[in-house]
Amino acid sequence: MNKILAAILFFMLFGFVSSFAQDAECPAGKQEFSRIDKDRNGFISAEEMSAHQQDSFTGLDKDKSGSLDAGELSADSAGIHKSADKDNDGLVSPQESSSQFKEYFQQMDKDNDGQVSEAEYTDYWKVVQKF
Repeated sequence: MNKILAAILFFMLFGFVSSFAQDAECPAGKQEFSRIDKDRNGFISAEEMSAHQQDSFTGLDKDKSGSLDAGELSADSAGIHKSADKDNDGLVSPQESSSQFKEYFQQMDKDNDGQVSEAEYTDYWKVVQKF
């Protein structure tokens, strides 16, 4: 159950839910995969996904303090960043966000080859979409 919840929260964090809401095979899903796959090799590496996560985090950090505070967390309608606050200090640090991301990436990388194929990405989403 925790893995399923983590998967749901992961996609909410990156705004994937709206991209995939209608169909896991929809073009928006492929567009999102392509947007993350910067080197266009058909796989998302941990580095590419980390860069995407960092961009997302930076976008939410409106005051540029280097962490997400209560106001920024309240603007996160998905609530994913609140669950990333592992030390419960009311702030989400880049380290907390990155740590959480690594867990999600490992869950997506079913064959443990250090990269996520479009099929793994889509399959992961299909599981999330069911819940």
